[in-house]
Amino acid sequence: PEQDGGPTQRVLHGAPVVLEEADLTGLPPGRREAEARARVDALVARPFDLAVEPPLRCVLLRLDKHDHVLALVAHHIAFDAWSLGLVHAELSAAYLGALLDLPDGRPDLDVQYGDYAHWQQARARAGDTAARLDWWRRELAGAADLDLVTDRARRPARAPRGGCLALEWPESLAQDLEQLGRRAGATLYMVLLAGFQALLQRHTGQDDFVVGTPVANRDRPELQALVGCFLDMLCLRADLSAEPGQAARGGAGPTLDFLQLVRRVRRRALGAFAHADMPFETLVEALAPERDPSRNPLFQVAFALQNAPTAPLDLAGLEVAPFGEAPATTRFDLELHLFRPTETQAHAADGDGPGLGVSVHYDRDLFDEATIARLAARLRVLLEAAAAEPETPLTRLPLVTADERTALIDTWNDTATDFPRERSVPALFAERVAAAPDAVAVQYGELSCTYAELSARAQALARELARRGVVRGTPVALGLERGLDFITGCLGILMAGGCYVPLDPDAPAARLATLLADCGAPVLVSDRAHARLCADFGGQRLELDTLADDGGQGAPDVPLDAGDPAYVIYTSGSTGNPKGVVVPHRAIVRLVRNSDYVSLGPDDRVAQASIVAFDAATYEIWGALLNGGCLVGVPKEVLLDAERLAPLLRAQRVTTLFVTTALFNQLVGRRPDVFASLDSLLFGGELVDPGMVRRCLAHGPPRRLLHVYGPTESTTFSTWHEVRDVPDDARTVPIGRPLANTTAYVVDAHDEPVPVGVPGELLLGGDGLALGYLGAPELTA
Repeated sequence: PEQDGGPTQRVLHGAPVVLEEADLTGLPPGRREAEARARVDALVARPFDLAVEPPLRCVLLRLDKHDHVLALVAHHIAFDAWSLGLVHAELSAAYLGALLDLPDGRPDLDVQYGDYAHWQQARARAGDTAARLDWWRRELAGAADLDLVTDRARRPARAPRGGCLALEWPESLAQDLEQLGRRAGATLYMVLLAGFQALLQRHTGQDDFVVGTPVANRDRPELQALVGCFLDMLCLRADLSAEPGQAARGGAGPTLDFLQLVRRVRRRALGAFAHADMPFETLVEALAPERDPSRNPLFQVAFALQNAPTAPLDLAGLEVAPFGEAPATTRFDLELHLFRPTETQAHAADGDGPGLGVSVHYDRDLFDEATIARLAARLRVLLEAAAAEPETPLTRLPLVTADERTALIDTWNDTATDFPRERSVPALFAERVAAAPDAVAVQYGELSCTYAELSARAQALARELARRGVVRGTPVALGLERGLDFITGCLGILMAGGCYVPLDPDAPAARLATLLADCGAPVLVSDRAHARLCADFGGQRLELDTLADDGGQGAPDVPLDAGDPAYVIYTSGSTGNPKGVVVPHRAIVRLVRNSDYVSLGPDDRVAQASIVAFDAATYEIWGALLNGGCLVGVPKEVLLDAERLAPLLRAQRVTTLFVTTALFNQLVGRRPDVFASLDSLLFGGELVDPGMVRRCLAHGPPRRLLHVYGPTESTTFSTWHEVRDVPDDARTVPIGRPLANTTAYVVDAHDEPVPVGVPGELLLGGDGLALGYLGAPELTA
């Protein structure tokens, strides 16, 4: 109880512990064990009221004459793992004594737990706390929270929903790690802790963090026979930064090897254990970290190599076995417990012995069991590799098996399809003209144009461009609004062998001037409405709507290659100056022909909704025209109004549409069924609001809803994911797997593939890659 502002000790001598009994034999035999389990779980889940009840509950459940369940539930304030072995031994001896009517043979204890509590208080008053706190302040200064990737977002406050995964590793691994430890002058505990720290570093990219570890605090012999909570948590600072003079390849990340890490862990662990008599609560109070109800203060993961006495419960004449697993709880995000069998247990086991026991406790609100299983498997792979070659740099220690590595690199990137990779855009367009010359190619409101008409218009432009000096690879600026003339401009420039540089007429004049100067285009194609566009442009101007009929036939004979540049699109310049991305014909064809994310054909009507200088227009324009479909213009003012867009999509029989994520959120927020008439809706470009996607799916979704991702440098889309449902606890929607003829690898700072669930950089490859940044070979490299 509290007295004068502080706690005072009050010992209840001989406080009775009641053994509750319940007879379940009246239930049908098939229901008895389930009922027993339910009662045990409820017993564990019920909080203790320590002001009025002892910290121990005992229940005996009778299932039949020869089958009983004994449940002992102890509060941690009076009981730790070491205490369990003591209680097993005492209960076993007391049961045998009762059977044989023997006197109590337990020895008198020199001290009781109350004496230990008095000693703690006296030491706190002795005044040596300040020096010990100073050591811990220095040791933990600047330590950051460990930021493990979780399967679900943290709740505002922790809940004791724990899971437990139990495994066993071979005895040979334990022996190899012990041998490694002897080489480094370290214990098995230190070697295993080094492996755990290395795993966490590879999973988070953090070199500096704190791991908690339990300490028994029974270093005095008179404490070893006491039941009570002597356990405390100790903070172990992890440091996996590179040794001086050991810069890694390219200067990225640590190059510490595993043997060096073990020696470093040994030094820091010895220092921490030398100051272990600082109660964790006192340390937290003194350091006063910013408190977060969703996280444990100072550390979020714990590690232990259990060496507490584990005497089994041996009740003479009875067969005793555990009653399943106790309900799992966890105080931390993750706890790794390892169990090394004693020599007696090892000799008693058959074969190679019981091996190294592994128990991973985890917060089920954060992690799925599959994630924890992968984590444990990776730790074993890492430790096996470290035991075999301890001087391997941490960055080169494998985390995955050979089969998993093959899946990461090869299997999941086996995306090749038979698309016309050696054909140019004009050649493929000519095939569509020959197949259906009278089919409508472009429709903008009342204005439409057949494939044959569009081809003729583009050829006329190509001839004029050739007369003005445009040859294979020449950049040609294109300053037009969305519409038939813009499509004519793109196609005509390609037919002349040039590459088009789309300019958004609504962009600031300074940006347009910068882009024109950078691309070096000798010709600017526009129309009379944009005659004042880029007033300072010093090259040739060509107004498409004043182009006279030259009476010619066909396009210039330019031997285009699929690797020739087709267009240059500039990035936003948010990280500096805009960069011109040079995209070849092959990359366009890879995006729209014989792919796996969409299947476009002559019956498709593709909406043209993107601004001309946005690379999504590549999908829209060439997705329609290289597959014999129709490109349908959507006015900007309609695109932004869900109530006008939905009927337009139906009336124009649009089958496929791309919108940015921001526009998707806006339109679905106003009218969730706005896309219901579409065959395929593609959206992407920003972080997704799962709630809006869920709203769309619940209220008239399109037939296929695709979340797509890709930078300009990989030609519009690189990955795709068909969204069929969004879990309630989803934080986002996946970007999916690589498109056909595309590769995607997630790698660490050393270009090593990271395992599933580990963050890294995304490396994209395949036929969608741009040729580079215009006029910037160093940046391209």
